[in-house]
Amino acid sequence: MLGVLSSCTTPAVYDLVREARFRSFDKPLFEQARNKVYEEVESHLSYRAAHPDTLNHDEVLNSLVACPQPLQKLLTRRFPESGAEMRLFMLEALTRRYYRIRPLEGFESTTIDGRPFVKAAYDDEGKRVVVVTTFTLYADFYTWRSEPLRKDEATSQEIRGMLDKTSFPQALQRIVVAVNAPGKDLGMASTQHFTYRSGENGYQEDHLYRGLHPMMGERHHIWRLANSAQRIWTGSPERCGASSSSPRQVARST
Repeated sequence: MLGVLSSCTTPAVYDLVREARFRSFDKPLFEQARNKVYEEVESHLSYRAAHPDTLNHDEVLNSLVACPQPLQKLLTRRFPESGAEMRLFMLEALTRRYYRIRPLEGFESTTIDGRPFVKAAYDDEGKRVVVVTTFTLYADFYTWRSEPLRKDEATSQEIRGMLDKTSFPQALQRIVVAVNAPGKDLGMASTQHFTYRSGENGYQEDHLYRGLHPMMGERHHIWRLANSAQRIWTGSPERCGASSSSPRQVARST
């Protein structure tokens, strides 16, 4: 009743009532449901690692792809201690999650010099697009830092310097680097995303997709912001599972 009255008379009090309800009732329920999902994922991964010959490979993989909670940190933190087969399994799950809006075909996975690689392809506007993903302890694609995350701009410049010093076999049109590190929780606030595109002066960051994988951005039509400096943000970031005032945070689900 107080919430109804305050919404009509004193909006500030109404907002406080809503915030109190969220923190006292909604947030604990949300966290309980989220933790239950993570416990199930951890259980599936542990079983898969202990029983690599299990017949439910596709079942576990599909459950990871369909998981409604962010999984990148949970998966990538397992990479350093996992065997080659388990790394390929988790890398395929990450690839399928990011590109689930595309009909990926011809999945291939291999390990070269101890480094896992997953390859797949899809057709887009008459072009054949080949996707190659990997995991490394260095700033290549899905990465893990042993120290806490640095500020976005410092990390972006560090990665760009590495990319410009790397001699790729051919010019890559787009490179996505996701950086994970200890601390924070398993949500997307613990992951930094950077997208780089090849230019005349080396690789340049596409700031539109900072903090978000481009395929997730396309799924949520983030490209509409490309020609507009306006950023619309309503509601509490905490309610949306985000940690900063950015519309891209709302779209995160991987």
